[in-house]
Amino acid sequence: MRYQKSSTNTLSDPLRWFGILVPPALREAQIEFANGLENVLPLCNLNLEMEELEIEIRRVRKRLGKSNGKNS
Repeated sequence: MRYQKSSTNTLSDPLRWFGILVPPALREAQIEFANGLENVLPLCNLNLEMEELEIEIRRVRKRLGKSNGKNS
């Protein structure tokens, strides 16, 4: 995971708050979190697309129901 430099030219990596002696478990947790985000974000986008399709399906069904009712 890359971090952008802040205005003071120090990295905005929260692990730097711990100085030189960063616990290995904390560094590993940061890497796992970044990897998790890479997996979760596409799923969130897919979920949003599915919700939009569900709304469109409901609209089409509603229109079809109204048009079928007029033909009766």
